[in-house]
Amino acid sequence: MYVLCVHHTNTETRRKYTVKLFNGNLKIIQQFIKDRIQSEVTRVSHQRKMKKYYDGEHDIQNKEANGNSPSNKLTFNFPELIVDFNHAYLFSNSVTYSPNVKNDAKTDLFLEKMKEVFDANNEEKVTNSLGKTSSIFGEAVEVHYIDSEGRHRFQESNPLEWVFFEINGEEMALRYYETVKFEVKNNSYEEVAVNKYTVYTMEAIYQYEEIDDKLSLLNEIPHFFGEVPVVRYMNKSTFGSEGVSDLKNVISLVDAYNKTTSALLDTIENNSDPYLLLINLGVRKEEVDEMRKRRILQFKSQEGMNSEAKYLTYEGDLSYIEDFLNRLVRKIALLSFTPDVISKDTGKLNGDSGEALKMKVATSSDIKANGKVMIFREGLRKRIRLIARQLQNASNLNFYNEGTHNKIDSTFNKNLPTNTKEIIEMMKDAVGILSHETMLKQIPFVEDVEEEMERIQKEQGEPIQFEEEPGDE
Repeated sequence: MYVLCVHHTNTETRRKYTVKLFNGNLKIIQQFIKDRIQSEVTRVSHQRKMKKYYDGEHDIQNKEANGNSPSNKLTFNFPELIVDFNHAYLFSNSVTYSPNVKNDAKTDLFLEKMKEVFDANNEEKVTNSLGKTSSIFGEAVEVHYIDSEGRHRFQESNPLEWVFFEINGEEMALRYYETVKFEVKNNSYEEVAVNKYTVYTMEAIYQYEEIDDKLSLLNEIPHFFGEVPVVRYMNKSTFGSEGVSDLKNVISLVDAYNKTTSALLDTIENNSDPYLLLINLGVRKEEVDEMRKRRILQFKSQEGMNSEAKYLTYEGDLSYIEDFLNRLVRKIALLSFTPDVISKDTGKLNGDSGEALKMKVATSSDIKANGKVMIFREGLRKRIRLIARQLQNASNLNFYNEGTHNKIDSTFNKNLPTNTKEIIEMMKDAVGILSHETMLKQIPFVEDVEEEMERIQKEQGEPIQFEEEPGDE
């Protein structure tokens, strides 16, 4: 994040400076914007590469053909597997929100109002998408605004179009993108390239348009959110390195796997259609065509010379290549914190029990997921904060000023593999030890425990009982 410090002693002075900066000399504003964009070129280039690899556009596709030799370009999309597996583990089940205080009417009311905003914006889908985007790019962006009917809206935005920076300790955001507009000239029209820039400050939104290197201020819109209404969801961060993609550490290994398998297929194809080497054998083209047709090789050796005819094939041991590829797969799984659930011997899914598979997934995925949750939750807190402030603006309820939004917790419900048969067997053994409610909570396909208990009682006329099936000892 770019930081610009200009010393001002109070908030009002800083605010006036910000307004003057973005509603002042357009040449200065234009240069400032271009400098911010230029400062992010390396990051954007890296993020584009991560997205290309996720989409299966790997460097192996640029492999150049070598004459008439085979030139296979095999692409194994490990990046998609890594992102989708870890995303499913953390985001398949919706994030849930609950009060961290009991019997607080105002907190309960805020939670109810917040969920209404969530429902109006399809929050589950947006949050799920933000999770995957941040996994690929290292960050995801969500924009909040008030629509023409006064409703609070939020939606995801392309992280490649954003730059975040600070001026005088105040967070700001810049969105930039290219578009075209059509201008009518002489009974025809032409496309005109346009650069769009939008600067978000704590008080206002400044919209600019640049055509032929000339910048114009289109709108200055106050927003009343009290802070920049743009939420940045980070994937994982270390000091000095913001927003790290889940794919960063495995790209070179994926390239090695693609190159090795492609070269191996080249060798196999060469062996299946090898060159015929003729040594000291004079053969005319017509004779070669005839032999090919009859599938018989018949040569006359030159007198007094050693002659030979043989196919050029690779006769080395290829087993070491398979061992190398297996090691690459395991290193890719290790460095991406993705559980290795493929059997080394069979190449198929391991036949682990539900609990064993759960432990394998939890051990590797949790190392990454726990860190992701902590930093992703910061974005969720800002989302809730923006909603609280806007609900306060629209009513006489001081959700923000009284800190009601701080009384809401978010919970990530990890999607662990389960063996339902094993769980039910354990529940049978737990009859008389655990309550029926507790046991039903352990069964993954029971969504509403109270409703399920009422259903069973209605059907049987008595509380649920786990009975042995006929024939069980």
